[in-house]
Amino acid sequence: MPTALKPIAAALAAVSAAFLAPCAFAQVAPPTPIEEAPLAKDAFSTGILARADGALESGLWRGADPAALGFLLDKAPARPAGPSLGAVLRRILLTAGDAPENAPSSLGGRKLLALARAGFSEEARTIASLSNAQRSDPYVAEALAVSDLLSGSLDDACRRNSGLSAGRDDPFWVRLRLICYSAAGERDAADLTLTLLREQGLLSDAQGALFSSLVTGVPPKTPVGPQSAIDLAAIRLLKLPLGPGLFDDADAGVLKAIAADATLEPATR
Repeated sequence: MPTALKPIAAALAAVSAAFLAPCAFAQVAPPTPIEEAPLAKDAFSTGILARADGALESGLWRGADPAALGFLLDKAPARPAGPSLGAVLRRILLTAGDAPENAPSSLGGRKLLALARAGFSEEARTIASLSNAQRSDPYVAEALAVSDLLSGSLDDACRRNSGLSAGRDDPFWVRLRLICYSAAGERDAADLTLTLLREQGLLSDAQGALFSSLVTGVPPKTPVGPQSAIDLAAIRLLKLPLGPGLFDDADAGVLKAIAADATLEPATR
């Protein structure tokens, strides 16, 4: 290197050292931790009842036969015979527990539907939202539609009906479709659906009177009491009066909805 350039090179070296020295001792910042959220579980493994509040052991379904359990869930009382039975049913169905081995995903939906029918519709909705329960599953969709109807959200229930891809011929959905057609002013479609329900023997006498009124616009000759969420939705759409003495056959979901309806007379609630 020429003698004249040596001072310049020395100066550059000094400047570089001044800049690089701090880097040599600098600590590399650790990566920002990523928050981890637990994966959603099935409707059986998702519970909203704590042990301190009466939840049972998590192995309560262990060894159960899925087919037998599905039958029992379908037959679970919609109106428990007494407070103690209702409390037991609540503890069982709100406890988080592993689903039986080889259980189909639809079994979780049947659990949600049993909850909704027994008056725990909002609890069923909560479990559905926290779990990986498929909204397209007919049982899950029915449980959520029952919750919609009991809370007075007919439009939401009708949207579930129209968006259903499986199980559309189940009596619940056919009855709901008639109510939705009536609400939309589609009388011909409602009349055709009513005929189908009658031909298949899928209407009780009370439902027959209610649904005929929906199609014709003529109120029933005698007061009709609601038995299920479907009946309550039809009565609300027809704006029929509800009073004491009409709830002898109502399920627990209907009774709870009536008690929470601030538009009704205190004597009815």
